[in-house]
Amino acid sequence: MLTKAQRDMLSYVREFTEVHGYAPSFIEMMEALNLSSKSGVYRLLKALEERGHIRRLPSRARAIEVIANPHLSSPLENVSNIDLANEANRRGLALVDVLWFEKAPLVARVRKG
Repeated sequence: MLTKAQRDMLSYVREFTEVHGYAPSFIEMMEALNLSSKSGVYRLLKALEERGHIRRLPSRARAIEVIANPHLSSPLENVSNIDLANEANRRGLALVDVLWFEKAPLVARVRKG
């Protein structure tokens, strides 16, 4: 379960990323959530990462990826192997295998086409 501050941070990062195509900076997050320091931003992001809601790449600016909440229905639950294969083909990849878990693809192995 997330605190209100964590939910607000997750919502802000998700919306910012959807609009701009990249994650917000620490200063942008600090200002948007009225936090007094970047350490508050770090603490919230660390908590979201530990709970599996985001993934961060160390030592990279704006490298935050929002991950679908595993406790909610997956946005991919209605995706078929054919849809995955078509998307892989569109991106120049060859779909090798898909492992499904509770109606959502858990792992898709691809090789460069």
